Amino acid sequence: MKKHKVLKEMIQVSQLPIEAITNEPRITVVGEDEVVVENHKGLIMYEENVVKLSTIKRPLYIKGNKLIIKKVNEEVIVIG
Repeated sequence: MKKHKVLKEMIQVSQLPIEAITNEPRITVVGEDEVVVENHKGLIMYEENVVKLSTIKRPLYIKGNKLIIKKVNEEVIVIG
């Protein structure tokens, strides 16, 4: 409990986004055509209708039609 309280205070003082400190994924949906995932831990599965990513907490599934990976690196993956 004390660790959680200290982390919360650090986030408030630093004014940084929570995902910058905790390494949690940041998911941004751009319109109907694109999903940007920051802080992913790797690609688990890629198929035409589903992309499965590893994250610090649990796998993240992105479902759609005719999905393509537009960009991927250690920090960011862009799926369209």
